[in-house]
Amino acid sequence: VTIEVNFEQPETPEASIYKEGYYDASKNEITWKVIVNPENVKINNAQIIDDIQEGQEFVANSVKVNGRDAYSENYSYDTGSRRLVYDFPDVINTEQIITFKTKVIDPKAFESEGNRTYQYNKATLNHDGVSIESNEASVEIYTDYIRKNGNYDATTKKINWIIYVNNNAQYIPNAVVTDDIPEGLTLTKGSVKLDGVEITNYTMEGQKFTYSFQTAINEPHQITFSTDVTDPGAYNSNNSQQYRNTATLTGTGVPSNASDSKGVGVPSSVIRKDGLGYNAATGEITWRIIINSNKTIIDNAIVKDEIRLGQEYVEGSAKIDNGADVNGFNYIKADQNDKEKTGTLTYKFNKQINDTYTITFRTKVTDPKVFAGNTNKDYYNVAILTGDNIPPSNHQGTQRVQSQVINKASADFDYATREITWRIVVNKNKMILSNAHVIDVISEGQEFIDDSVTINGTADKANYSYDKKTNTLRYNFPPKIDSQQIITFKTKIKDLSDFATNGEKQFQNTATL
Repeated sequence: VTIEVNFEQPETPEASIYKEGYYDASKNEITWKVIVNPENVKINNAQIIDDIQEGQEFVANSVKVNGRDAYSENYSYDTGSRRLVYDFPDVINTEQIITFKTKVIDPKAFESEGNRTYQYNKATLNHDGVSIESNEASVEIYTDYIRKNGNYDATTKKINWIIYVNNNAQYIPNAVVTDDIPEGLTLTKGSVKLDGVEITNYTMEGQKFTYSFQTAINEPHQITFSTDVTDPGAYNSNNSQQYRNTATLTGTGVPSNASDSKGVGVPSSVIRKDGLGYNAATGEITWRIIINSNKTIIDNAIVKDEIRLGQEYVEGSAKIDNGADVNGFNYIKADQNDKEKTGTLTYKFNKQINDTYTITFRTKVTDPKVFAGNTNKDYYNVAILTGDNIPPSNHQGTQRVQSQVINKASADFDYATREITWRIVVNKNKMILSNAHVIDVISEGQEFIDDSVTINGTADKANYSYDKKTNTLRYNFPPKIDSQQIITFKTKIKDLSDFATNGEKQFQNTATL
């Protein structure tokens, strides 16, 4: 008699494997990361097989397990088959991370500056009689033989340049770096450094800088130097100049297009105009003109500012700092038929200048709809600088004028008494107002509450009147006021039907100054 006995076979653990990598250009190495068993299941006889693709070279002693160097008896690498094998010595039931490195030796990866290529890799997990293949990971390789950068230092008026050389850590015999310094820049003596150490074994032929490495290089290097801005036209106007340098690397195995350019702007300001603020009480704008921030030499410098329509120059308000002669100012009113300006303010320097000066002056806003109304408006003025040895330059300043002479709002509503408290703010500008009064027409549906008027928080029964026929409230201020005034009063909602249904009800009043 034959008896078949079938035991239930245990299920194979569902463990997975995932592959990723990143490239370190400074060492020309890829670190590959193999993530094994993130499910934390129990697996037996686990083995990783990783076939290194052509174009890469395994870096000896680079294998790590969970961040620690792997024991050599647990893995092997066959240079012929290019196969890396790692055997886990024990049963594993947690996530394991294996990393190793490869060096990029693919000649196509570095055959052209700026080239982008990809290196690939995948791994296989064997365990419990099954094989699982990972995803194919890819890493981008960017070819960067030479890179140029620079920045302008406004304090020293120098441009500081940096040349990054051999950024993929290639083996380059006979490496030579050249840099064409543009006209208008002069190499600063003693500023050339290689990897932070000053060097003198470079050459300058005209504007061409050349440095030859003494031996073959196989690691990144940095060359730094500074240039003085000696261009006579760099600082004599408001036009910024840009200076572009091109650095080139040559050497054995270096492609012919290994060069990089960088442009650095040099800001320039010989005249700048700004609005410093608006005094709502006086209706005056304060303007500022900054002359020669570059501190360049200017012969017979003259500043002109044409005061536009809508403004008038405040006599005697012009000032200049830094010991300049205050008698250099002159103001000429424009002809009555002039449709662009009301006058011209001029300042003439009585000597050659090479320093910075600041002029301030005031203009008065002439439109009563602006200075005595509820208005927001921008005012502009243009200042012009001329000199015998510079081109004319100008700059426009802007000042926002904000004026508020009256503002009306509801301050409170009492649901129990159905009373609205109204608040009128008068003369926020704090300007001088003569014989000012406020008229407020109470809208239909409301009735004015007698003796509810206050001025600046104090009850006031003497200075207002109310006409029931026209529903008009009038409040009379003293003959002259020069400060902010706040009027409050109350009205009562007459129609109870307004509260018969849910919803928002709106009541409006309009006040006039």
